Amino acid sequence: MSKELHTADCPFHADLEAFLPDQLGEPGWLSQLRTRAWNAWQASGYPVKGDEEWLFTPISAITETTFTRPTTVDAEVFHAGTKRLALPAALKPSVVFVNGFALESETSAAQFVQRLKDYNLNPTGLPRLGDLVSESSGGFAALNTAFVEDGAGIVLPEGVTVAEPIVILYANGGTGAPFVNLRSLLSVGRNSSATIIEIYTGGANEKYFSNAVTEVHLNEGAQLTHVRINLESNQAAHIGNTVIQMKRDSVLSSHNIVLGGKLSRHDVTARLVDSGASCTINGIYLGHGDQLLDNHTAIDHAAPHCESHELYKGILGDTARGVFNGKIFVRLDAQKTDAKQTNQVLLLSPDARINTKPQLEILADDVKCTHGATVGQLSREALFYLRSRGIGVNEARAILVQAFAGDVLARIPAPAVRAYLEDLLPSVLPHSPQDGK
Repeated sequence: MSKELHTADCPFHADLEAFLPDQLGEPGWLSQLRTRAWNAWQASGYPVKGDEEWLFTPISAITETTFTRPTTVDAEVFHAGTKRLALPAALKPSVVFVNGFALESETSAAQFVQRLKDYNLNPTGLPRLGDLVSESSGGFAALNTAFVEDGAGIVLPEGVTVAEPIVILYANGGTGAPFVNLRSLLSVGRNSSATIIEIYTGGANEKYFSNAVTEVHLNEGAQLTHVRINLESNQAAHIGNTVIQMKRDSVLSSHNIVLGGKLSRHDVTARLVDSGASCTINGIYLGHGDQLLDNHTAIDHAAPHCESHELYKGILGDTARGVFNGKIFVRLDAQKTDAKQTNQVLLLSPDARINTKPQLEILADDVKCTHGATVGQLSREALFYLRSRGIGVNEARAILVQAFAGDVLARIPAPAVRAYLEDLLPSVLPHSPQDGK
């Protein structure tokens, strides 16, 4: 990498200098990708005040802490994270990374699952890292690409059906305020299908910064259920960027569950580039304390006869803040598009806040598109009804809150994942002040 990149006042410069010598044997294309990404990070840096995409999301949880890239694997980080998760046997991870490093003792030899460190050595004829997310995808994505080293590579060939969920676990944290870059490359071959779960977790109160990028390729007729679970530390900063490219007649069912992080931001972009593609992008975000949970989605209809359905629900208590920005683009040639977007938010405290902004940009004239957002509190009528049946006030509130959240979980087509989240949810749901919790 050129020395002109080594600008000492650039964030994470010292970490980069310590990191680069270990990458000397990497392929030339990856080295070039890394160089371009670091250049882009130097040019952009952190989002600045007034940046429209970050208007309601201050990043002081990142900028006011000195984070350092870890260099060794700490198995205790894995144990602290999995203790909180309590995963059932049906969701045993196929591959585990601790602060971005593979934990060999907890990784099984699952079919179609590789480490990116191995995959990147010879990706000929297959999707390549950086095809969808590279230096031009925003500052944090560029930072991730500059430091990319390992991660999960799941590549299904044509005509394969994987019955059991493939689980990727990223456990983060430990001492010294770690800074970790996490990368996943997922590709589902023509007429193949799979369920893939990405889980991000850490100890309950550890401070760290996890910067995650996922690239998803769906080939013709491919079907993917993709579930992303964020149960990071309550003191952590988590920045996520997921980009999906969908070919002809492919089907995506995406579900984003945000439960952790002092600051959590996740951008999801789906590009429907061929006709007949269909995507469902749902999410739920649960905030308590002083958490800030930001969800940005963008669905790009670039081809005719495609459809998208989106439902995001938020539940915010205490002084938690939420942000939802959902965009639907319908390009000029994308006739016969059918797109629907809904954001619903439940505020359990007078001090909880939400900034929601659904957007439509339509250039085609033969389409069916709707969007909307609602913000409210628990229904007094519903509470009264439950109380009149002898149910206590706290239990009645819990029933209504869980029913509101459960609507999203019920749409997850993978039974094992859905059952796990339904069991997990009661322990992490925010409570209203009247609950006394």
